[in-house]
Amino acid sequence: MACSSRRFRLLNDCAEPHQQLDALYDSFEEAVADAIDWLHGDRPEAAIGVEVMAANGDWRMLRTPMPWLCRLGSRQP
Repeated sequence: MACSSRRFRLLNDCAEPHQQLDALYDSFEEAVADAIDWLHGDRPEAAIGVEVMAANGDWRMLRTPMPWLCRLGSRQP
């Protein structure tokens, strides 16, 4: 699987697929941006992790569930 065709998903604090942010993302940055936007509501301390789909179809954890401290890149206010 080429790097450009990888899929990402968000995890809840139990390291399971996130129920409210149940989507597949084309990039790590897109997944993180969606998580941070969701967190800016009433949940600033919620733990969210990220997984990537490996070439064999298995999910591999990239970031264990923990609070996000800031936005990434150009989406910063």
